[in-house]
Amino acid sequence: MRRVLMILAFGVAASGLSFAQEPATAAKQERPGSKLLFLIEVKYSDSSWAAMAQKPQNRRELLQAVMGKLGGAVEHLWFSFGDCDAYAVVTLPDNVSAEALQIAGLAGAGFKSLKTTPLLTVDQVMEAAGKAGALRNSSAYKTAHGGLEH
Repeated sequence: MRRVLMILAFGVAASGLSFAQEPATAAKQERPGSKLLFLIEVKYSDSSWAAMAQKPQNRRELLQAVMGKLGGAVEHLWFSFGDCDAYAVVTLPDNVSAEALQIAGLAGAGFKSLKTTPLLTVDQVMEAAGKAGALRNSSAYKTAHGGLEH
């Protein structure tokens, strides 16, 4: 996980964004058309590597074509050696599209493994934390969890 965060941090820095403590605004952090962000982690099969060695292709272009069919886009793509062969940050319009990508990818697309993880913006986590605080202070939450505190 540390390696993924380091790769994400490098990609964000390389794209001109920063982790500076600037005030976050919804307009700054939301994706165009309210698209959702996902981290994709891929481990290629041996036969996929053999095919790429035989005929190298720009995997970013191929992935972008697939993402376009789902109404999404490739934000970043990195290759690595270690736990995964490639990491991508993509935008998709919804979770159903992300699951379609997952199913199609695992159904004979040459991957040993494929993992898709939803990513949240800082603003989304701040909103969730606010909702969690309100929920924890509600009488319904206290009633539901009162019996568990013993």
